[in-house]
Amino acid sequence: MILQELKDFFVRHQLDENAHILLALSGGMDSMCLLKALQKGGYNFTAAHMNFGLRDEAKADEQFIRSYCSAHQIPFKAKSVNCERYAEQEGLSIQMAARKLRYQWFHQLMEKGDAIYLATAHHANDQIETILVNILKGYSPRMLAGMSACKLPLIKPMLSITKDQIRKFVEDERIPYREDKSNAETKYLRNKIRHELTPELRNIEPHFLKRLNEQCGYLNQMIDVFDEQVEAIDKKYCKHFNDIVRLDVVSLRDAVGGEALLFEFLKGYGLEPRQLKGLQQWEHREWPADGRKLETTSHRIYFYKPFMWIEPLKFDSRPKKITISTKEIIWNGSKIVLKPAVMEQQKLNEKKVFIPEALFEKGLELRSPQEGDVLKLKGMRGKKKLSDFLSEQKLPIPLRQRVPVLASGKEIHWVAGYRVCISLDLVEAGQKGYLAQLK
Repeated sequence: MILQELKDFFVRHQLDENAHILLALSGGMDSMCLLKALQKGGYNFTAAHMNFGLRDEAKADEQFIRSYCSAHQIPFKAKSVNCERYAEQEGLSIQMAARKLRYQWFHQLMEKGDAIYLATAHHANDQIETILVNILKGYSPRMLAGMSACKLPLIKPMLSITKDQIRKFVEDERIPYREDKSNAETKYLRNKIRHELTPELRNIEPHFLKRLNEQCGYLNQMIDVFDEQVEAIDKKYCKHFNDIVRLDVVSLRDAVGGEALLFEFLKGYGLEPRQLKGLQQWEHREWPADGRKLETTSHRIYFYKPFMWIEPLKFDSRPKKITISTKEIIWNGSKIVLKPAVMEQQKLNEKKVFIPEALFEKGLELRSPQEGDVLKLKGMRGKKKLSDFLSEQKLPIPLRQRVPVLASGKEIHWVAGYRVCISLDLVEAGQKGYLAQLK
């Protein structure tokens, strides 16, 4: 049953059965079951165990796994960490600290060993417990779908297999394993669900485990479709100005499922569930006053009808020098690459300019707009204030300091991403210099 399910899993998700797999191995019944199944199935894998130093039996667990893998000629990696100290340093719970340490190490091992997939031994009972925990803690509807069986590089080949099926396989194959005594303690919510709630639900409906797992599969497929819609928001409703994002939130609001799409999209910019209350006016089709803002863990969001503007919190206004030897310069999320070139007028636009060699002698730098900055633009008499130019671009005042300006002293040559000034506009074809491109 389990060996066939493992084979079906790879076929169902169109995975490479010959690829190198990294197996997260705790030594418990579930992970030892998956290890044996991978071994009997002839899969190419390496077992990896992290000792968190949280239990008295931790060293014995590691030694048990090490001895088993050695006896069965299974490639094995182990690492010991001080999880409690790390949790205190990072301000995390023990569970979150352990998860972060574990997956960081797993991904490092994958990069070094060319592993394609990371396999964990989560099973159907784990799935139900996860969903019930999410319901009781009031997480987002997305969390009601539980865990995804395949979200590369992470795979969970036993997610449709029950604990009873695992137990039978372990008994039939006489697979040794280590028992974590804390799993029996009902002071933890997950354990209370496992030992008290789940048995009661099975008494009410004997087949609920199978049916709920089937529904999880359908719901995860629906979420995949929804995620595609969220990813499409960037192309359809957003415009990028260097590291600033302008979202046409009014048009998005009118789309089917617009509110849900917006909130899911903003999660990518650090928006937390508690901050959704700050956007309650959305429900009433009312628009926040211009200039209203909120801060997430990583970004600041401004409202200027009809747009929502998003900027990173981190900002360094110090100018950066550009010389002939400069190949690449990064300034607040904007990257400009310079390559030797000969002037070709047709190549130029607001994101790609030609800088003649002679201009470097004036002392070039990339900086923020400054008070009193003026532009000399082709086809225009006189000068235009840079502040007026940025106002015409409908860029909110708080975000204008993030616009990269290429200048020598007070003379502006390029408003990167927006406009080339006359000093570069009139450079003749055939001149030697450097092509600067905003990435």
